Amino acid sequence: IFILLIGRLGKVELVASNMAQQVNMLGILPMVGIGFATSILVGRFQGAGRSDLATRAVFSAGSLALAYSITAAILYVAIPSALLAPFTAGKAEVATTEILVLATGLLFFMAVALIIDSLTIVLGGALKGAGDTRFVMITNALTSVFCLVLPTWLAIEVFDRSLFTAYSIMIDNLGSIATAFIIRFRGGRWKSIRVIEEEKG
Repeated sequence: IFILLIGRLGKVELVASNMAQQVNMLGILPMVGIGFATSILVGRFQGAGRSDLATRAVFSAGSLALAYSITAAILYVAIPSALLAPFTAGKAEVATTEILVLATGLLFFMAVALIIDSLTIVLGGALKGAGDTRFVMITNALTSVFCLVLPTWLAIEVFDRSLFTAYSIMIDNLGSIATAFIIRFRGGRWKSIRVIEEEKG
C-alpha cells in the first residue's frame, strides 16, 4: 500500500522509489537470514530452558546485524552512483537525471531505515522464536495502519507533501516497531513463554 501511495505522486517518484528499494534488497536480505537464525536459536535455547543463552544469541545476532547494516548504510551514502549504475547501464535507459537525483536522496533514507531494521528484524525474530508471536503480529499490524499507511495517505492525498516526507514517515514507522520490540524484549515476558508443555510425571 505504501508503494501504491508513492505511485500517486507520479511516475518519476515511483521509478526512483523502486530503484532505491531494489538497491536496499542488498542490505536487507542478509539481515533477514540473521533474523531467521536468531529465531531458531532462541527457540532452541528456550526449549532447553536456557534463557541466558537465548539472550546471548540475540545480542550476538544484533551486533552482527548492526555491524552489517552500518557498513551497508555507509555505502548507500558514499557511493550511490555505483549502486544505481545497473539502472543506467546498457539499454536500460530507465533512469533520467531527475530520477537519479531522487533515488540518490532516497538512499540516505534507506541507510537510516536499514540500521533501524537491523533491530526490528533481530528482535522480532527473537520474540517469534520464543513464542511471542501474537505481540509481533499485533505490533506490525497496528503500526502498519496507524504509523505508515494512514500518515502516508494524509501526507500525499491531503497535505500534498513530497516523496521524502513519505519516506520520513516510513522511518518513523520502523522506529515505532523497534521501540516496541526493545521494550518487549527488555521486559522479559518472552522468557516465561512455553510453546511445548512439559510432561508431568
